[in-house]
Amino acid sequence: TILANLEKARNLKILLIGDTIIDEYMYCDLIGRSLKESIQRVKYLSTERFAGGVIAMANHLSSFCDNVTMITVLGVGSENEAFIKNQLFPRVNPIFFKREDAVTEVNIRIVRQAFLEKFFGIYKINDAPIPENVENLIDESLNSLLPAYDLIIVMDYGFGLMTPALIDRVVSKSNFLALNVQTNSVNLGFNLVTKYKKADYVSISGPEIRLATNQKFAPLEELLPLAFNKLNSKLIAVTLGPAGSLSYDGKNFYRVPVFNTKALDRVGAGDAYFAYSAPQALLEVNPSVVGFFGSIAGGIAIDIVCNRKPVTSEA
Repeated sequence: TILANLEKARNLKILLIGDTIIDEYMYCDLIGRSLKESIQRVKYLSTERFAGGVIAMANHLSSFCDNVTMITVLGVGSENEAFIKNQLFPRVNPIFFKREDAVTEVNIRIVRQAFLEKFFGIYKINDAPIPENVENLIDESLNSLLPAYDLIIVMDYGFGLMTPALIDRVVSKSNFLALNVQTNSVNLGFNLVTKYKKADYVSISGPEIRLATNQKFAPLEELLPLAFNKLNSKLIAVTLGPAGSLSYDGKNFYRVPVFNTKALDRVGAGDAYFAYSAPQALLEVNPSVVGFFGSIAGGIAIDIVCNRKPVTSEA
């Protein structure tokens, strides 16, 4: 049963690696077009901050897994560090590294409060690769930790954490590697899933698999086998928004529909899909069940504003 499958994931030892992001919604009312400049004017109302990126992922996982360890990098700034640590759920065991040449990534969106319309975005970020001394410390930590964990989950947002050396380390020493490599406005065209030589389970979006295979118009049924073979995968899933998801296991395709078509906020839905599907992929349940878990979680996530709270197993 579904509940039994969820319960099987509870005892897994999970190591989560990825970029920390602070999402910031600056709520405003739309005033109108400036008379003197070609810009829209808004009236500021309030600001809400959310723990995103790997922090949100860790909170999702900790709702149904008892053993979640998280490795991430924080930048300078005590305020952001305190906020991140306060938002992380107690069941997560964090291992923080510090880079002194950057702040913790902040993704600011100007949002019309009444309809959650997003007008404009601002990044506070240094997306250059992490300094070599930090890379060496993380590599040492991964070298000792990786063999002890059942499931390694990498959330690669392309913000400088996953260097070639660290990629090689997780690929070579993971018992089971689940991978999500994201394309965004910062890294467009430069952060492709194919920079990894192997991943047991991969979850990416439709545009991301098209970039990775350099195919703009080909049917997805042609692209999934290409990516599957390049990554020596056991299962690859492509999330397709309102069209659900499509998975491929080397033999068959599996389509799973969405279970919620009225999105309040789509930010973080793909992360929730990945959090709930990756442990099931390790447990080698039917790929349709893997997609079912992901779609249920994604459907719950789009009813939550940004990462205001995690998707929990009780939900």
